[in-house]
Amino acid sequence: DEERFIELTDLQLRFFKHVSENDQIIVNGPAGSGKTIIAKTLAQDFLNDGKSVLFMCYNRTLANKIRYDFNRDEKELKVCTFHSLSREVISEFEPDWWDTVDKAAEDFWGLEVPAKLESFMSFMKDKYDVLIIDEGQDFKSFWFELVFQFLKEHSRKFIFMDKFQDIFGHFDGVPQQTSFTKFHLQENCRNTRSIVNYLETIVSK
Repeated sequence: DEERFIELTDLQLRFFKHVSENDQIIVNGPAGSGKTIIAKTLAQDFLNDGKSVLFMCYNRTLANKIRYDFNRDEKELKVCTFHSLSREVISEFEPDWWDTVDKAAEDFWGLEVPAKLESFMSFMKDKYDVLIIDEGQDFKSFWFELVFQFLKEHSRKFIFMDKFQDIFGHFDGVPQQTSFTKFHLQENCRNTRSIVNYLETIVSK
């Protein structure tokens, strides 16, 4: 099973690299299909080529784990969540704003924060060559639009997601989806055949 795990992962990475010549790709795949592994490999490849990379995900714990997987001295890589990126940018231009708003409001992260962040976008100097988003199903459409503004003119975008894991009900599409190439990961690398067989005996009961 361990050998099969390695075989599937290598196969998917080689195949994805073959199609990654496209500038914009949406990758859809179930849990365990290797999305995060591929995303990190892509990021490292671009860093090795001298590109700056903005790597985003929804979960803060995952973002911290991903950052630790890279060289801590890597200056061309920024790993963050939409929440941490928003807080960083807004605090840079208006640090007292966070103390004047109701952070428990229902539309705080859906409307107030994005609107405030957008008001500072024209002042942003840091632009990235590559955007990689993991857990894309947890991003709101407006978040994508804002994050895209952190990119250089001829940037590349890779969005990894599993629509079946949209537990927060955030996902309502990626802006300009028709300009993205769609890629689907079908093989489950995390749950080996013996695990699946065992789970089937439990579920059937």
